[in-house]
Amino acid sequence: MKLKQFLLIAALAMPFSSNAAFVSSINNLDIAGTLYDVTLWDSAGAESFNTLWDANNDKTVGDGSLGTAPTFWGNSSGAETAALAVMTYLGTDSWTESVNTSWDRVAVAYDFWGNGNLKAWGDSNGSLTTDSLTATTLSPSTTGAGGNSYAYLSFTEADVPAIPLPAALWLFGPALLGFMGFRRKALKTDAI
Repeated sequence: MKLKQFLLIAALAMPFSSNAAFVSSINNLDIAGTLYDVTLWDSAGAESFNTLWDANNDKTVGDGSLGTAPTFWGNSSGAETAALAVMTYLGTDSWTESVNTSWDRVAVAYDFWGNGNLKAWGDSNGSLTTDSLTATTLSPSTTGAGGNSYAYLSFTEADVPAIPLPAALWLFGPALLGFMGFRRKALKTDAI
């Protein structure tokens, strides 16, 4: 009986915290010195590259539902850096597919191949515990639900609010002038 009580108390005393979670967005992610808000388009959802960035499927990005070209479009090294930053953020216990808690493949598309497929940087190993940054080829019309299983990433520069000056700073100048006046008066009084 005592062993059971001890084990029960020990189990209750253990912390049950974990950072494991489905991730659909990341705020203020530092990528090469710029802060971005990142949206991870659920790889089990219906969003394809075409839906998000090339609705006409004419290889002219910017006419999809997001209304702009991907942030790192035409910039392979920027896309690689961004994919690595997201992979690092996700670590080994956060997933990108709402229906599969053991999957974390992400893709940052940056150009088209001649055949119309996408050039992208991403985690080619879907396992949560293994990350493998790889240049990969994706079909722009395939959704995660259709077997692609990559979460496309969109980036917007984060709105970092300006740090307001406290009211005390505005009062510092007049106070300093007042102290200078007292000092000047004291010097005049000492001179007499």
